[in-house]
Parts: sequence; C-alpha cells; structure tokens
Amino acid sequence: MAEETVSKERKRLIELWKAYETQEREYSEALKKILTNEKSLREAGKMKRSLRQLIEEKNREIMELELKNTTLKTDLEEIRPQMEEKERLVVENKKRYAKLYALTEELEEELERARNEIEARDRWFKDNISNLENLKKGLDERKLLIEQAKKGEELSSSRVMMALERPGIKEEVARVVEEDIPDEVDEPSFGEVSSFEEEESFGEEPSFEEEASLDNDEDLEEDHEEPERNRIDVIKEFSKVDSLNPTLANALFNSGYTTMAQLRDAPESDLQAVKGFDELRVESLQLNLME
Repeated sequence: MAEETVSKERKRLIELWKAYETQEREYSEALKKILTNEKSLREAGKMKRSLRQLIEEKNREIMELELKNTTLKTDLEEIRPQMEEKERLVVENKKRYAKLYALTEELEEELERARNEIEARDRWFKDNISNLENLKKGLDERKLLIEQAKKGEELSSSRVMMALERPGIKEEVARVVEEDIPDEVDEPSFGEVSSFEEEESFGEEPSFEEEASLDNDEDLEEDHEEPERNRIDVIKEFSKVDSLNPTLANALFNSGYTTMAQLRDAPESDLQAVKGFDELRVESLQLNLME
C-alpha cells in the first residue's frame, strides 16, 4: 500500500517536473519574444521619430513651395500685360519684316536691272569713247586754227597800219584808188564779204575732213553751248567718284555740272532730275562726295 502511494507520488512529481520544464521553456521563449519586441519597439520609436522629422521637413518644403507658388502667381499676373504687349510687338515685327523682305527682293530685282542698264551704258561709252576723243581732237584743232587765223589777221593789220604810217603813202593810195576804181561799184553781199574775209584770214580752203569736223562742231554749238571745261575732262573727273560711271558723268555734264563743287552744292531734287538718277543713286553720290 505504501509502495503504491510512493509510486503514485513519484509519477506525480515526474509529471510536475515535466510541466515545470515546459513552463521554463515557454517562459524563456516568452522572455526572448519580449526582448525582441522591446527591441522592435525601440527601433519603431526611432523610425517614428525619423519619419516625424521627415514629415516636418516635407511640410516645411511644401509650405515654402506654396509660398513660392503664390509669389509666382502674383508675379505672373503683374507681367501678363507685358507678355501680351511683347507678343503683340512680335506679331507686328513679323509683319514688318515680311514687308521688308518683299521690299528687299523688289530692290534686288531693280538693282539687277539697274546693273544691267549700267553695264550696257558702260559698253556703249567704251564703244564710243574713240568717237568722243576724236571729237575733242577736232575741237582742239579747230580752236588752234582759229587762234592762228586771229594772229595772222592781227599781224596783217599791224603791217598795213605800219605801211600807211609812211610819209606820202596815204596820198599815193588815194590817187591809185581814184584812178583804178570806177564811180559805180556794186557793194558785195554779206555772204560774199564773209567768204572773202574767210579766204583772206585762212589763206587756203579747208580739206574735206576739216569741213566735216567744222560742220559737226557747228551742230554741237547749236545744240549745246560748250562750257569752259571740255566734256572729256569733266567725264574723267566725275568717273573717279565710286557711284558714277562715264554714262552718268556724261548726263551730269549735259545738265550743266562741270565741277565737284557744283555737285556738292546741288540740291537733291535737281540731281534727281538728271537722267539716270533716282533717290537711291543721289544719296549714294552725296555720301561719296562727303568722303
């Protein structure tokens, strides 16, 4: 009876020990879980504080951005009229530039036509420069002949006067005239007197080339009175200006301009009236004359 009781107590103690060991294991495991959870809580607290700081920083950034956005909106409202004015100016400038481009194309076409005309006029002048030089040479020869005739006439007159101053020569001449010349003498006509005077002055008849040159000179004198300076010298002087070619220089000469001073002092309207000159060419000429 006593042995059974002891064996029962022993079994009960064994079971209690096993239960104790089990509770110890569970306690140890629970303690580990508690430590792990406490560690996790501490890390979570740190993370929470970090997140709170991050959220605060983000909030500050958001507030700053909202403030900037408000400022930008205010600035935008202020500069909106200026932007609209700038856009309007851009549209107007585009239209203006389009007109200027079209005008430039037209001017380039006109410039090309003018260049072709100028080249044609230059070619004409080069082709006819020999004729102009020959004309100048003929005028110079004619002038020389006239001067020689005048000198011969003066010399003849002086010799006659010297002869008449001799003693008794006047009475002898009067006697011879009374004896040789009849009472009635037809007076020569104007043409005959002129012919006689020309023969007496020049002494010989001009050749065919000289007659042709004289006829050309008379035609030129009727059409245009020759100025003090001759045409060739004036054209050469005017052609030294960058904006003038021989054709334009000849046109200026025909309009009465013979010196650079006359060109500088001439009104713009008078220069535009010259053949071959327009407003653009006159402005270019005045600029070149100022240099």
